[in-house]
Amino acid sequence: MRLLSTVVATACFAAASPAFATDYTFNVPVRISNLRFAESVEVTCQTSGPGYTPSRGTVTVAVTDGSYSGTVTVAFNSAHPLDRALANAYQCMLLVHYRRPDGGYGAFDFTDTFGSTRYTSQTGQSVASHAPEHGWTTGTLP
Repeated sequence: MRLLSTVVATACFAAASPAFATDYTFNVPVRISNLRFAESVEVTCQTSGPGYTPSRGTVTVAVTDGSYSGTVTVAFNSAHPLDRALANAYQCMLLVHYRRPDGGYGAFDFTDTFGSTRYTSQTGQSVASHAPEHGWTTGTLP
């Protein structure tokens, strides 16, 4: 019997924030199901632009019984406050941390097929699908 796993990260929303709050807030819907060896998922968002020093934030959430469903909020400030106006794009991606059946640890993202292939070879469980297709979500900042 073939076991199926599904991982989904859909559209991110970047919100402009007042000066006294964080510079960037991304709300990332995440759904993981039937990924029985997963222990946590790390959501990283990064801002970029010409002449801009990239800034990023990361949030890790626990995966329980191979599943997680919810919106992960990733909030962070610009690495250099004077560069804020130069940021014009964002990228968010997932990194799944898992425990192999032999007790060791592994991690994979969905930026290429190697990560999910490694997960399958180490756990015996196939990753059936993931979205977005290339493992990250990108867009322009307002």
